[in-house]
Amino acid sequence: MATSMKAFLLTLRIAGSIVSAALVALGICLLIKDKSSTDGLNGFCKVVSTSLVFVALGLIGCYVEAYPHTREDEEAKGYFKETRGFAYTLYRRMVVVLFYFWLGASIIGEVGGVVLPGSGWSKVLGLGVGFVAWTVAACRLGSICLSEEENSEEGEKLTSASAQGYGA
Repeated sequence: MATSMKAFLLTLRIAGSIVSAALVALGICLLIKDKSSTDGLNGFCKVVSTSLVFVALGLIGCYVEAYPHTREDEEAKGYFKETRGFAYTLYRRMVVVLFYFWLGASIIGEVGGVVLPGSGWSKVLGLGVGFVAWTVAACRLGSICLSEEENSEEGEKLTSASAQGYGA
């Protein structure tokens, strides 16, 4: 069971990375394609700021998925790790859930806009990536209290206890 849970969490991380990379691509396309940048200083600043927000948040999402644990998580020991661990992990995971919810809304909101026209393959792509982001957010919300660490000693104890209970 621990292996299937790890595979599920890995799948969520991969899907999250793909969605974050799509946000980076959306920001770059916005910078290249948006014609309102020729509308003077206001248009230029709008295009640059929007595209940089998309690129920066997409890169942050990729970083969060590539490095899910901080250095402090690994250095914390003993009582401090136990008391800080659950609340901090819950907070960090909730922020990731909100990030992917926002990401899905952002991408779906751009469908029919400058970068993703409201017709053809770009509409399907935008809606698909947006719904994948929302699916990642929902699955992350559902798995928010699951442990990512596999404790092999506990598994061995449970296996040996169940084997003794069945008379093996």
